[in-house]
Amino acid sequence: MENIQLGIVQEQLTNSESPNQKTKLNVVIRTCDKASLVSERIVQKDECVKRCYKSLLTSLNNYNHPFSLHVIDDDSSVETKQFLHNHFPNATIHDVVVDPTIEYKDVKQKSRYSLKIALDYISQLPDDELVYLVEDDYLHYPNSIAIMIDAMNYLTFISSDTTIGIFPQDFNQLYYHPKNPFNDTYVSTCLVIPGPDRYYRNTWFTHESFLIPVSLFKKYKEEFYSLLDIGTIDGYWEGNTISNVWQKPEVKMMMPMKTLAIHLGEPKDISFYVNDLEELWEQNRIS
Repeated sequence: MENIQLGIVQEQLTNSESPNQKTKLNVVIRTCDKASLVSERIVQKDECVKRCYKSLLTSLNNYNHPFSLHVIDDDSSVETKQFLHNHFPNATIHDVVVDPTIEYKDVKQKSRYSLKIALDYISQLPDDELVYLVEDDYLHYPNSIAIMIDAMNYLTFISSDTTIGIFPQDFNQLYYHPKNPFNDTYVSTCLVIPGPDRYYRNTWFTHESFLIPVSLFKKYKEEFYSLLDIGTIDGYWEGNTISNVWQKPEVKMMMPMKTLAIHLGEPKDISFYVNDLEELWEQNRIS
């Protein structure tokens, strides 16, 4: 990336017609309020789904640009399904039906069915649009979506030869910490860049939630579809499937160094320096 003074570039970006500013955003969210892959969640999953959906919708409504919302619900309860239909009248909701006679050798195999539907949907989107694939346990700040798009615009502007993606969470395990048992796996050298509102760093790894151009998905479609083999092929995980894309020389997946979404998994998943989780959780209480 070019070594240009931040203030000059921000002024140029403000006065220019950035191609992504009016690009349609497609949000694809997968959810299931039943048995979780994580055994020690910090919040109950059905309530987590509802509040995370509400936070996402608030953030999308604050974005003030064209977007579509595609929900892929994997056999949630009647109550949760009704909630989705009541609170997301403009969303396309796909109810997943899985053959109950199928036996899965790995718990992650069942979730691959809804993921395939998501990937097939993304495959049909126009190349010049954006897609935000996101899981149902990410609690968003009210302006997270707008900030993510601004960061993508800015980082694309200063690196025109690079395709930029945004991973919304500041993922703890990508930093060295004495209590992190997987330092050797996750921690690596990174590039840190001041963005429009906070520092961003590139990451070689993401979970299955990220913002990217649809064209990038189609260019490396095989790598994205390799996610479907997690749970079937021993040793397959995000680190050797989609993360191969983030390590391409012309791609940089950027991660905010102050999280834009709180991953409500296990306690260890909460990003460093988050001190407003209870407040954000309460703001998204469902009446």
